[in-house]
Amino acid sequence: MDVTSISQILGILENYQTIRFLQAVPATFMVYDCVLYLDDEINYVWKKRLSSISVAYLIFRYLGIVYMMFSLGEFVSNTNSIDEAIANAFPILSMCMNCLSVWFVQVILGLRLYALYNGSKRVLLVIGLGFIAESLVMIVCVTLLSLPSDRGLLDLESNISAFPSAARKVYLNYGTIAVYEVILFSLALSAAVRRYREKPGPRPAYQSGAQRLRDILIEGNVVYFLANTLYAIFYFVVSLTLPSVWLFGVLTIGFALTSTIGCRLILHIRSAAPHPSTSPDHTDDETRLVPQPWPSKVPPSSSSV
Repeated sequence: MDVTSISQILGILENYQTIRFLQAVPATFMVYDCVLYLDDEINYVWKKRLSSISVAYLIFRYLGIVYMMFSLGEFVSNTNSIDEAIANAFPILSMCMNCLSVWFVQVILGLRLYALYNGSKRVLLVIGLGFIAESLVMIVCVTLLSLPSDRGLLDLESNISAFPSAARKVYLNYGTIAVYEVILFSLALSAAVRRYREKPGPRPAYQSGAQRLRDILIEGNVVYFLANTLYAIFYFVVSLTLPSVWLFGVLTIGFALTSTIGCRLILHIRSAAPHPSTSPDHTDDETRLVPQPWPSKVPPSSSSV
């Protein structure tokens, strides 16, 4: 066996170990996050009347964990070759699940923006049209990537740019996600800046301008918009620069990250919302974020999921 063959085998083994690690980390992270926020989940999901938002939360929280464990087990159980392991780990299924988790978070973020802009029809139109366009592009790209002609993507040693047909679809898919996430983040940041420039009401003497800006950013959940945007840009850069092995490995990280962002955002908004003092049977409309003005006092959130 020559030096080149040995080097290729070592490269394959290294890729295999990399993907095994990238499969295990997000599965562990989702279980840990579930346990960490279990008290909030009981208070703000299980103790509330079932709604569409609650159903979406439970699906991505628990079926997401089941899917991650299944994906990890399927990959680890195929030890004959890395290509067989990746093929049996259903990369197209992983891409579909990733798309669903991205849409889940974007719907929650879109509703949050609708509330921050006090029910603006113009903002709703921008968000809605952007979401439809992005979804159509993603569906077309993932469908085309599932065709046999693009199976060359499974050559983990090569950069995806070595397969122009598949590369165009991957670039378009994640480029579209990144653009739409930047739009959502820009709208959220603009709402926060506008709120900061408004004449502040009475505030504690200890609260400086920087503290007020920080509170406004937290209240508007701008950090969640930023996190989703950074992930979208990161994945787009990975698809441009790194070997195909990283695409498959980061898919599971993306699913875990976006699902966790969506679930945490729901819990955060519900925990910050004013709690009605009426009877326990009373519940607010939880199927959407109710558009209300941004409060003059910072701590409570302006809407609930």
